[in-house]
Amino acid sequence: MKILPLRGHASLRALNVFHMLMMGLKMTPSYMTWSYEDFFEMIQKCPPEKQKTFIREAANLVAIEEDELKAVISFACDANGVPYGPANLKNLEPAELVSIVTEVCFEISQMRIDLVTKSEKKNFENSAST
Repeated sequence: MKILPLRGHASLRALNVFHMLMMGLKMTPSYMTWSYEDFFEMIQKCPPEKQKTFIREAANLVAIEEDELKAVISFACDANGVPYGPANLKNLEPAELVSIVTEVCFEISQMRIDLVTKSEKKNFENSAST
């Protein structure tokens, strides 16, 4: 499956969906006691196929609103190289949607966007120690 460059408003919406999925998975009994940072770091240290397994599990468990789903699928192309759009939603089976969400969210997971910058974290650690 080809994934288009992650740009524009829809890419931010897709990033939000990815984090919502990961937070939803983190809230399951298996991971509930983990901090979000530790949970996310554990996933990032896994091999790519294992990372996709976590994302697929989250996509199967966490509800995604239609506008969120539209944003995510807009970055994937079908077998003919045509980007998926809102019209495709009614024709895609749940397994196909999960597969698309998994692939797009995996690409998003490879981006490095820190929730807190290193300088902010350093400033916080310095202020907490005083």
